[in-house]
Amino acid sequence: MKKLNKVWLGLGALLVFAGCSSVDALEQKTSEPIQEPVYVEDMPSEAMDDPFYGIDDDQRVLVLPDGGMLTGSGIVNVYDEDGNVTESYDLDNDPNSMTVQEAREKLLENQR
Repeated sequence: MKKLNKVWLGLGALLVFAGCSSVDALEQKTSEPIQEPVYVEDMPSEAMDDPFYGIDDDQRVLVLPDGGMLTGSGIVNVYDEDGNVTESYDLDNDPNSMTVQEAREKLLENQR
């Protein structure tokens, strides 16, 4: 059970910090404000049990190839040091994206 809690904590941290990589927020094309990072020690205890704590059920989530996750909507571009787009994600139209509610259900299925 402790290992499962560490997995949840890791997933939660990935969700919170996914936006901290070199992602161009201007490409997001949305009026939603960019959230400040939340540090693990500042999180309420219920956030430790829910990797999607504080995210609306209808928000989109996309698991990245490296295991990180993006939430929200719009197009997110990742740039290298030279300013070249290395990756691009369309959270609204990517066939691998799902709602937070669908992701929660999938996680519960995988726990059984």
